[in-house]
Amino acid sequence: MMIHLLLFSNCFPVKGFRRSLICDVTRSRYDFIPNTLYELLIRFNGSPLDVIRAAVGEDHRDIFDKYLEFLLDKEYVFLTDHPELFPPVELSWESPAVITNAIVDIDADSTHDLRKIVAQLDGLGCQALEIRTFDALDARAVALAIDAVRDSGLRSVQLLLKYHPDYSKELFRNLLAQNQRIMSITVHSTDDELLTGQAQNEINVFFIKNLILSEEHCGAISKFNFASNILLFMESHFHNSCLNRKIAVDKKGFIRNCPSATNHYGLFGQRTLKEAIAEPLFRQAWNIKKDDIAICRDCEFRHICTDCRVYTADRGDIYSKPAKCSYDPYTASWRD
Repeated sequence: MMIHLLLFSNCFPVKGFRRSLICDVTRSRYDFIPNTLYELLIRFNGSPLDVIRAAVGEDHRDIFDKYLEFLLDKEYVFLTDHPELFPPVELSWESPAVITNAIVDIDADSTHDLRKIVAQLDGLGCQALEIRTFDALDARAVALAIDAVRDSGLRSVQLLLKYHPDYSKELFRNLLAQNQRIMSITVHSTDDELLTGQAQNEINVFFIKNLILSEEHCGAISKFNFASNILLFMESHFHNSCLNRKIAVDKKGFIRNCPSATNHYGLFGQRTLKEAIAEPLFRQAWNIKKDDIAICRDCEFRHICTDCRVYTADRGDIYSKPAKCSYDPYTASWRD
């Protein structure tokens, strides 16, 4: 029987201008491949190995065999004599939730009721919440915020907190142990060298020196934030990888798509989250996917990268590149 070459169903090649990626969305990893190999995988996926070798030609067969060894070793592809038993995975994305994720910002002057916000998020099916502080709130205030999510339907809660002298690793270890919904705690603007120096030894607790003064810190695109997982990969083919089904309440209590967004949809307490989402303008950016965006559509990272429609290179063009992205797909290089 003939031996066929197949991509594993969880492995997807993505073509860029200068180079391509192959993304393993189950193991959350990716590798660079040349565009010629991308074309070969797309054209001949499921084809007999002998047919592929013949198409490559004698002059390039040694190079192909080296790439084949690499692909097999990384388990991006496999060989089989029954390719019909391995149908490809369809690119699709669906969610029963009206809202999948949310951000709530808090500072010393904030008056919005986090417990009521969480209750409304529960009604919308929200699964993930990030709580951010830009003023140094003491340990008691943090405990009250965590208590607001304790009995909710949220699956994941992340905390981004401004450093306060009350904070210690022991405090946050206890909070994590007592609250399984909390996935990570990041303490920014830390001035304690001992805490930042040992941060890498903590699991899901991070003390960083970065000064985060406001919501304007948002929108930075970094290779350290890339996520080769199936949820982001699939969603990015059909929707915006940041704003789709997201809602936010800023530090003043205004409901927005993102705390950095210019438009708001009323003050929480005077309007419900459900009422804000019902406005067509609120959902306008949900379907702006990476393949629609100038420059991003030529980038090999586009399906493992989040997007920003608030800070764009051209504020008058909703399809322009994120302003805080320093990657150039035409040279395959980062500016800094």
